[in-house]
Amino acid sequence: MHSEKTPSFYVDPEKQVFHCFGCGEGGDVIEFVRKLKDMSFHEAREYLGIDSNDHKPIANDPVESLAQSLSEWRRDVSIRIGDRCLLSFQRAEIAEQCDREEYSRLVREFAVLSEWQSSLWTAEGVIEMWESREAIERILV
Repeated sequence: MHSEKTPSFYVDPEKQVFHCFGCGEGGDVIEFVRKLKDMSFHEAREYLGIDSNDHKPIANDPVESLAQSLSEWRRDVSIRIGDRCLLSFQRAEIAEQCDREEYSRLVREFAVLSEWQSSLWTAEGVIEMWESREAIERILV
């Protein structure tokens, strides 16, 4: 896994695979966890709660449900961050003429939101944000 900031990471929940077009890495959920957590194949299976010798998770298992939830959350929060970025930018344009302090605050807010938006395009970024989702949700209200 790497720290690329371009939108090059793709997950197919139906096929249960991922692919990074930036570096060419890809695989199933076990391979993803192995690379992200630097684990062996068996450690990744144990981490995911997969007991069978078949290394593909079965349909409707908790891992698939979590992956689906994460994917849906990522889409939703990406839209909300984009909307908030636009609003911050528009307000900053107005504040620049009359309130320098508010302008500075809005520029900082825009920078943070832009960084969050970029983070949603990497596996590591999505997972970090997912782990902080309660705080992010409070901010985006």
